[in-house]
Amino acid sequence: MEHSVSQIERDRQLPLPIVTVFAISIAALFAWNVALYSFLCDDAYISFRYARNLVDGLGLVWNEGERVEGYSNFLWVLITAAGMKFGISPEFLTRLIGTASGAAIMVYLVLACARELGIRHLAIWLAPALLAASRTFTAWCTGGLETMFCALLLFAAVLRFLRERSESSAVPWPSATLLALATLTRPDAALFPAVIGLFFLADVALRKRSVSSLFLWSVIVLAPVVAHLLWRHSYYGSWLPNSYHAKVNGIWFDQGVRYFSLFHDDYKAGWFIPLLLLSAIAFRSHRFAIFLALIAAHSVYLLLIGGGRFEFRFLVVLLPFTYWLVSDGLRAVLKLVSRFERVRGIGSGAVCIVALLLLIATVSGSRRPEALWNRNEVASLSEMKAFAETRIEDGRFLKRHIESGALPSDVILCVGAAGAVPYYTGWPTIDFHGINDFMIARIAIEERGTIAHEKQAPIDYLVERGVEMFDDRRRFVFESQVTGPNDPRFAPGRWKSIRIDGRYINCVTFLSENAFHKRFGHLDIVR
Repeated sequence: MEHSVSQIERDRQLPLPIVTVFAISIAALFAWNVALYSFLCDDAYISFRYARNLVDGLGLVWNEGERVEGYSNFLWVLITAAGMKFGISPEFLTRLIGTASGAAIMVYLVLACARELGIRHLAIWLAPALLAASRTFTAWCTGGLETMFCALLLFAAVLRFLRERSESSAVPWPSATLLALATLTRPDAALFPAVIGLFFLADVALRKRSVSSLFLWSVIVLAPVVAHLLWRHSYYGSWLPNSYHAKVNGIWFDQGVRYFSLFHDDYKAGWFIPLLLLSAIAFRSHRFAIFLALIAAHSVYLLLIGGGRFEFRFLVVLLPFTYWLVSDGLRAVLKLVSRFERVRGIGSGAVCIVALLLLIATVSGSRRPEALWNRNEVASLSEMKAFAETRIEDGRFLKRHIESGALPSDVILCVGAAGAVPYYTGWPTIDFHGINDFMIARIAIEERGTIAHEKQAPIDYLVERGVEMFDDRRRFVFESQVTGPNDPRFAPGRWKSIRIDGRYINCVTFLSENAFHKRFGHLDIVR
């Protein structure tokens, strides 16, 4: 047990009916917000396409015959493929696993805290309440990406590691296995076993744990990760995912600062600092040191690479650790006021008010009108949801007309967003920003732009690849004809509009005029 629990703390437990109300209210708030913020990210369809190609016997590829690793969530793709094999739609399966993972984190958090303080202690309910109130945490339970599943693996791994340490476990395989699975789910999760390994090494140096247990733990963590690394290089010819080369373009500290500033604006993260300091002063626990080191390491990494394009997605993994430390701070305050009989009632009331204010700040921050828009090149959840819905609509429209024979089944496509449209059409596709193209991903950028979308395919390359349609306006299907391309680099003569089923496919082509008409002349080309 990390902390000694005073008799005063145990005596000041909440009545069981109040605890029940807390638990039901938090669960209801979580379910409400998951439903309220539910969405499906267009990028999720990248994983879905790789999974479908695997199930169809084409291998883990984006385009048939082209081995490029445009995903960065290996285990998640395999899970999605397994679901497809059994007839489970990836849209349903991924959101089901994500939501279950978010709920599991909250349950795990309550149970772990209850082991120290008992289920009726006020402090253990603050962290899950903050998670349930958070737009970021509840929204990323959906989205279709591996975010919440990876967060669960890492949270469970860290707590298991702490338990193994307290029990002096000679066979620490559970935490090692969970860390290996997390790293196979997302490569940047490797930061966690790296940091935890340093603590393990310190324990060995202090003779609190054996060298053999560290060796065994390291082998279990590294063996599957190294095996996957070797497989990646043999299969794709690269040590890192192609998506890394496409999206991470060196250090961008200024953008990282803006990313964290937005998070503070939405959630008043600075308000939590006093409670974190109180937690450190009051308990000085091994758990606090590990949590703080993990939070610091991951935050520095995000600061250096500029954060991320999608709203606070990469901060989700830190929220359970951060809010647990905040609840420790609340516990420290409760412990302090419990020493003074005269102010005990007033102090406890003040603590409840502080907890309520933090919860209100999280709820109000989740509903800030400013969070509806793109801020400092960080896409909001509402923008991602609206964009994905248009891409899904376009993809399904095109798929219907492919199946009817109106559109060819092998159109060479280029897209500004590789996701739903390539997934539904099945067309050979190049991502304009290079996520699934070896050459584009390795182009050097001259100036910073939209994070993770800074690289752009050269026109000559698109001509060479014979691209027949490119969604210059990040949409293909419109209700009316659009007069020309959005990007001035594309000559007006490359802009085409095809009327089909009362709607218009507006796109840029890199075919010659004759080649385009030969390919699509059976359709109503209005421009």
